[in-house]
Amino acid sequence: MHAKSHHKFIALILAAAVAVTSLTAVPAYADGKTARQFGWLALIGVIALAVQNNNRNQAVTHNSNTYTPPKTLNTPNIPPHPLPPQVTRKLLPHKCLRVHNVNGQRRELFGLQCLRQNFTYVSSLPYACQLGYSNYRGKRIGYEPLCLRERGYVTAVR
Repeated sequence: MHAKSHHKFIALILAAAVAVTSLTAVPAYADGKTARQFGWLALIGVIALAVQNNNRNQAVTHNSNTYTPPKTLNTPNIPPHPLPPQVTRKLLPHKCLRVHNVNGQRRELFGLQCLRQNFTYVSSLPYACQLGYSNYRGKRIGYEPLCLRERGYVTAVR
């Protein structure tokens, strides 16, 4: 139901309620005037109901067409295929696993710069596995192999 018709219907019901309450203050005898007033109220109620049903039937329906992007001339109409089972997005390159000096300790880490060059899905690596360290080049970021392994990442064979 539209908001405007909803407000009109409420106003009509309110007006009818006021009219009925004024009729109850009249003495309890049935003359022709009281019967006509009830008749008019019934007619107004029927008209209001008809208007409400008409508005309900004229409700706007949304277009259910789905968007289809335009086809380009260079690309064939081939649906995307899933990756083969031997390809995984969690296979880390072994050459990025290096020993770094972190807080005076020697630790193996996957270097971020190497991963950016050799691993396509760097943005999907978990933030919890990052470790900051400094070397002669400045501040660097590496990823702990054990933490990555616990999250399903695997180091590729040399």
